[in-house]
Amino acid sequence: MLRLAIAAAIALAVSSPALAQEAEPKKDKGITCIPLRDIDRTETIDSKTILVKLRGKDRYQRISLANRCTGLLFNGFSFATSTNDLCSTDPLRVVEPGSQFCLIDSIDPITAEQADALRMAKK
Repeated sequence: MLRLAIAAAIALAVSSPALAQEAEPKKDKGITCIPLRDIDRTETIDSKTILVKLRGKDRYQRISLANRCTGLLFNGFSFATSTNDLCSTDPLRVVEPGSQFCLIDSIDPITAEQADALRMAKK
């Protein structure tokens, strides 16, 4: 009887798309890591936004910080990673003075037009 109940439960889970979808982990919409080899250059837009130009034509990522990062705009940043990727879990550190650490909120792909708009907002 127990075997029949288990078999029925498995059959129900496999045959029901809604139940199967709930069992799958949710995938993040944004990119959480950028391979270091893909980074061409970075540009600080303001105290909460960094524009990353990737190698290749018109490929950009926007790094949004969790909070304002004092000194970021004027002093730049550095980071340390144990992998070959810059990930949203990696803290950024403002280059002197003070060496404040800043946390990444998100890393998102953007278009060339959105990158241009960010640059224009900076001026």
